[in-house]
Amino acid sequence: MLSFDPRNVRDVDVEFVPPVDVPIDYFVDRCLEWLTRITAEAEPHVRQQALALQHEMRQKIDLAMRQARRADRFRLAALLHKQGENDLARFIETQDGEF
Repeated sequence: MLSFDPRNVRDVDVEFVPPVDVPIDYFVDRCLEWLTRITAEAEPHVRQQALALQHEMRQKIDLAMRQARRADRFRLAALLHKQGENDLARFIETQDGEF
């Protein structure tokens, strides 16, 4: 059995390391890889249409993922406010872009 006595701890260095976040573009690219495959052997006009469709899909997936991330942040902030963690909730609410 493992036991721990905090009285034996003398010096502890704590270092804050910012969270490593994977950008939304990474997930958008993975979604497009799973949903679309455009071969080099396709007829030029078919390939051009497929690339145009892929571009439209990229914009829609990107927007949906950003909206989902924002909704999740505000849901988390609301829960933190409810628990009295107002400073942390305000911090989460004010984060822009990638977090």
